[in-house]
Amino acid sequence: MKNLKNEMQKYFLPYQVAWLEDRAQIKIWEKSRRIGATYTQAYEDVRDIVKRTEYTKGRPVTKVYFASKDEDAGKEYIEYCVKYAKVFEMIAKDVGEQVIDEKDGVKARVLEFANGGKIYALTSAPTAFNSKGGKIVWDEAALHKDQRQMWSGAQPAAMVWGYPIRILSTHKGKSTLFYQFCQNTKKGKSGWSLHRVTIVDAVNDGLYDKVLGRPTCELERAEYIGNIKKSCQSDDIFAEDYMAEPVDATTAFITYDQIALIKADNILRSLEELASTGNPLYAGWDIGRKRDLSVIFLLEDVGSLLLTRLIQKFDRTPFSIQKEFLHRIMKLLKLRRICIDQTGMGLPLTEEAQEKYGKGMVEGITFTNANKETLAVNTRNLIEDRGVMIPDDQELENSIHSIKRIVTTAGNIRYDAQRTEETGHADEFWALALAIHAKTGGHSGPVRVSSGGQRFGGFNKFCDAINYDHY
Repeated sequence: MKNLKNEMQKYFLPYQVAWLEDRAQIKIWEKSRRIGATYTQAYEDVRDIVKRTEYTKGRPVTKVYFASKDEDAGKEYIEYCVKYAKVFEMIAKDVGEQVIDEKDGVKARVLEFANGGKIYALTSAPTAFNSKGGKIVWDEAALHKDQRQMWSGAQPAAMVWGYPIRILSTHKGKSTLFYQFCQNTKKGKSGWSLHRVTIVDAVNDGLYDKVLGRPTCELERAEYIGNIKKSCQSDDIFAEDYMAEPVDATTAFITYDQIALIKADNILRSLEELASTGNPLYAGWDIGRKRDLSVIFLLEDVGSLLLTRLIQKFDRTPFSIQKEFLHRIMKLLKLRRICIDQTGMGLPLTEEAQEKYGKGMVEGITFTNANKETLAVNTRNLIEDRGVMIPDDQELENSIHSIKRIVTTAGNIRYDAQRTEETGHADEFWALALAIHAKTGGHSGPVRVSSGGQRFGGFNKFCDAINYDHY
């Protein structure tokens, strides 16, 4: 290759070229998703093998150890390396997966070069870098389960003999080792090199031009970024995944400022008043366990705006009394559906309600992390859009505000609240979220038809006949 700089500019965008031209021994890439960082890193690694680059005099790079979040990422990385080997006119052979450490059971997909160099795409096992020696590339570092053990193997594998280390990742909260590395480097404590590239930076450098294969205008680029943000369905997700801004686990998922915009006076109604409404009603029941409250939340759909009409709390109340109140709710002619927390002791209560009122009227929701994420995100979206109104009640506000988006060290996301005397365990929030899901989470519910004095018998048979068990 006659002109390496021209070749880089041919294949890469300015932010990628800046990474490739940085010869620091340790460098970090704090980045947006899907901006071609791994693609760029593969080029640097092949270049180092082919050119036998020396970051420390007398120590040419002959081995590269790459670890990412899963095997698919490693496979994709090796495919990039094979492509770049051809660019450098170097013969390279993908010899497939091999066991490279029998003691720890570490496997790697191996790419062998004609000059004797090797690139290893390792499994994401915590011991992957142990007892290795060469250039280290730690991809998606914030997503690894045991980051400290990974680092304890990676650091000596490279640094003892003067080989380089590359650390690339999007953020997953502020509790990760990757976040700590970024902060220390920004403060000048590490002496490492840091590159930060958001989706906006990448698009301004020509990423969207590359996607379309033609120059784009400012309006097109803004629309492209806007569509990405819209698809995230959450400002926090967009900030973390695309703007390189980690979300603090202690930051409120819904702020008091947002809550203030959806408060209204004199919107609560009695069951007697709701019996005569002409608008659809939706309910949610968060079933308390031991110290927690049970809460039933009732919403009225008024011209596409959901108004809170009733909040019933039960503090250590016998279930017989709670079920009697549920029966009063279910007698409301305009009730379309109720969603019930069927986790734990809620399951038999949900099944009993479904047998009595029909599965078209009663939907059970198990509080898995995935389901809680759906409930929490949809509720916040509706609050942001001011599509729901609540009474001016401090306990309710505190309950909504108490929800946190928590990112664990393993990179998993959960939505929860710390149990306190003031907010309980966000019981009112989850009841509200279940009521909103009753409206927005699928079929809007059957239309109630009353014949004589038998309101439910014929209706239950109708539900069974058309099989509403699809929620």
